[in-house]
Amino acid sequence: SIGSGIIQEREATVAMAELRATINATEAELDRSKFAARRTAGMATMREKLITLAQHFSEAASHASGPVLRELVRPWLASATHDKQTRMLTLRIRRIPEVLGMDLHGSRRQTCEKKAPRLTCPSRSACWSALG
Repeated sequence: SIGSGIIQEREATVAMAELRATINATEAELDRSKFAARRTAGMATMREKLITLAQHFSEAASHASGPVLRELVRPWLASATHDKQTRMLTLRIRRIPEVLGMDLHGSRRQTCEKKAPRLTCPSRSACWSALG
């Protein structure tokens, strides 16, 4: 087209630059889409694991003790505070457990103060029975 005089070289340069920019933007968007698909591919599996963990919590907790019980409760426990004067234990329980370092509510402080329900028990055994 340039050789036959239909368009000028300057016009062709501008058109080619626009086409190259469009191609680059499309390739970048394609890469972002592929990354997003990989990132979200494991979320369904994670969701199923969390549901299973929640469904079997009571049964697993009733058979566990010591360090095994502590590790079972740890993802669900946002905070625990013991008042020495009243001998009351206050637990803040997450609605969604913190798994693999993922706090699905936001920051740890926000989870403890705003999102986690509060459970106050006169003794450790009363808390475990309330959780079961």
